[in-house]
Amino acid sequence: MAELRLALVLAAGCSTANAGPTTMAGPSGWPELDAIATAAAAAAKVDGVTVEAAGAWGDAARGCYAVAIQLRGGGTASQIVDGIAAAGIATREVVYAGDGVTLGVSRAPYDGRVVAQAGADGHVAAHACFWNDREPAACAATCAGWLK
Repeated sequence: MAELRLALVLAAGCSTANAGPTTMAGPSGWPELDAIATAAAAAAKVDGVTVEAAGAWGDAARGCYAVAIQLRGGGTASQIVDGIAAAGIATREVVYAGDGVTLGVSRAPYDGRVVAQAGADGHVAAHACFWNDREPAACAATCAGWLK
């Protein structure tokens, strides 16, 4: 399941940073995908990192998926980007703002966005929203609203 692999690498890419709390509610109308949330949390567990919460949602008929994760670890926003790139996911439009970062991500056949916040208190909060080529405009519009 390609969306599961993408969720795992996005979660793992965030596993070396730190930030504050995140919303554990998905995009409106998308059902929870517990298997993806569990797998993302498992992928993010590395030495020195504790997964505090993880959630995943999707509109599988349209090919849309979202993952939110809260971690406690150590690092910076730039390490989030480096971790995503090291997982073989293309990054673009990287914008740092304080301890946070927003960026576009791509790995065929998926495209998407990530918003993450690294905090001085030892947490990372990240949202990743991505879609395949089934209904990219609809997915991107929903993701844009959720990632605000």
